[in-house]
Amino acid sequence: MLLVFVLLLAGGLVGQELPAGKLRKQAPAKRIEKWRRDLELKKHVVPSPRPLPESDVTALDFSGTYRFGSYNYPLRIEQSGDRVQFMSWGVDLQDIGGAFQTYGDGRVDGQRIRARWWCFDLSRNYANTGGAELWFEDRAHSILRVRYYHDADRKIEEGYAVRLSETDRRRVDYRIRIPQRAKEWPDGLVLTGTVRGRGGEAIEDAVVMLRSEEASAVRTDADGRFRIDTTKQPAVLMLAAAAPGYLNAVEALLLHEVRPVHFVLEPVGTGDDPRYEFIDPTPDRDLDLWRCGNCHRNSYEEWKGSRHALSARDPVVLALYEKDFLQALDDKKAEGDPGLCSACHAPQAALDEPQVRLDTVSGTAALGNHCDFCHKVHHVDDPDAAGVRGSLAVRRPAPDDDSVPGPIKRIYGTLADSDYRFMGPTYSPFHSTSMLCAGCHQYVTPGGVPALNTYAEWKQWAALRPKLETCQSCHMQAGASTENGKPARRIGINALRRPSDQIHTHAFQGREQAREALSLQMTARRDGLRLTVNTSVLSSGAGHRVPTGSGDKHLLLVVVATDKQGNPLRLDKGPRVPRHAGGRGDPIAIGRTEVELRLQEGNFAHLPGREFAQVLADADGNTHVPFWRAVKVVEDTRLGPEGKVDTAHVFELTGEGPYRIQAQLIHRLRYKQHDIAARIKGAGVRPLDEVVAEAAADVE
Repeated sequence: MLLVFVLLLAGGLVGQELPAGKLRKQAPAKRIEKWRRDLELKKHVVPSPRPLPESDVTALDFSGTYRFGSYNYPLRIEQSGDRVQFMSWGVDLQDIGGAFQTYGDGRVDGQRIRARWWCFDLSRNYANTGGAELWFEDRAHSILRVRYYHDADRKIEEGYAVRLSETDRRRVDYRIRIPQRAKEWPDGLVLTGTVRGRGGEAIEDAVVMLRSEEASAVRTDADGRFRIDTTKQPAVLMLAAAAPGYLNAVEALLLHEVRPVHFVLEPVGTGDDPRYEFIDPTPDRDLDLWRCGNCHRNSYEEWKGSRHALSARDPVVLALYEKDFLQALDDKKAEGDPGLCSACHAPQAALDEPQVRLDTVSGTAALGNHCDFCHKVHHVDDPDAAGVRGSLAVRRPAPDDDSVPGPIKRIYGTLADSDYRFMGPTYSPFHSTSMLCAGCHQYVTPGGVPALNTYAEWKQWAALRPKLETCQSCHMQAGASTENGKPARRIGINALRRPSDQIHTHAFQGREQAREALSLQMTARRDGLRLTVNTSVLSSGAGHRVPTGSGDKHLLLVVVATDKQGNPLRLDKGPRVPRHAGGRGDPIAIGRTEVELRLQEGNFAHLPGREFAQVLADADGNTHVPFWRAVKVVEDTRLGPEGKVDTAHVFELTGEGPYRIQAQLIHRLRYKQHDIAARIKGAGVRPLDEVVAEAAADVE
């Protein structure tokens, strides 16, 4: 789509006549008519920028209304001092075109505007970004030359804009075919400049980097100065600057220009306004331009099947909540109130109604831990007080704050080089830390029971590691996001291409990674009429205890030895799977048919094996209870990080050999004996059991 405008660049080709490029063929009439309807229907959805503050700075005046390019797009420029902002809109008639609305801002630098622009494709409901410079082509200041590029491909284009009072002369678009080769600087290229706030204050410790090149990142000194050393300069060299509490900014050097770059960052508010309406991330290709999934398709598709997306709607969670937690509250056997679960499972709803019942949550709040909520988290106060009731400090912007156009206004994130203005991207190194996860994955009950202790477990493990590995290192792996079967290279449609290791998956896998974290080793030897089986369960890929999280989760080791005919051997020595693992009948004399049935149905009680669990007890002495009923921890046999547990089982040899030994390590989500959610089926319901490791051996 043919767009307009803005970034901080320069004119290495000023004064040169550029080769004319050809416009693509025009789209069919029906498609153009649809695009015109799109423009009429949606052009007011993108709000106008607020008026610029008055300024005493004098600069060349560009303010006015122009017509740009071959299709006469309106271009309105407003200026105060050296600051400018502009809007453009229209229908690009080319076959790849569509309706669009563009907003940009920048400042006057000498004789030209250097600016950034942010565009909405109104026909497809996704975004585009780029930069531009504009300068007067004539002494009468009636004809503007516009040089602009798109972040997505950095192709540089040119065109003319004339004031409405002028004739339509010279309204022709150009495309400059710039080779993608970078200019080499054998002796090095030094980029210098400053980072300051709007009030002129120097910003110390701001991040400045070549865009998409994280290895180039440097920090500003006490005077806000920076220096970046490089050896290559592409046709569009983009620099980014970011600091917590300010909107990110991008500036650029165009066509091998070398000059100091002076960033001016806009401050963002730190208040929390309950009037803010969270954005539904579900894609809407018709009317709602602002939905996260419209542009961030990969992240949305990964997220929508995650436990974060289903946290408020998971039918098993709701069953446990309704049939046990609420009953426990009524029986005075649980600490808290009906809103305890919502604080993490439906945090948006719990923000302004702390005691909201989880089973009454609806609308966007029912999407659990969704995009807009997580990227509005500012910090975590007390990790032991889970969710928005204690830990998660959210900073919702005021809906009438017109410093950032559009309803989203503020997004905290880890990319220092993201500047899509409609989102209000603000650099948040906090989002790269495990403390973010502690906001929900750490909870100590008022009675002192560590109900969710994952963050504390990680913290103890990480303190002994030579290299810091955060929760995100495993559960939001860099480079794991894919697009069309290949590693994703963009965080959004038409976004800047970047190395895949800068893009993190939003699938938030947990239990699914147990196969990578756990292993099972087994040896077996015959000694006369006895068969000794030694198993070792190892945890080598998790930064916390396994399983972690809710106390209902546990691991079961099941070991079965059979003779040539498949009859189970009798266990002489060694532990058995606890009775709450399910199963009836004689706990000792279990025949072949019974063993096969138990293995098939997951009723492992009394089979040779063992349990790895954090066992909680209630005030009445009942064990294996959910955390809301717990008053103490009876035992904790879970695997620690880098943990290993050896177990021996001795069987009596009966029947003929060879003897077959099979062992399985099973991750179980809930205790089966009293599982009130056992009959629940359907979308989003995970199997109760998942085999995460296996081993087998034959002995003559």
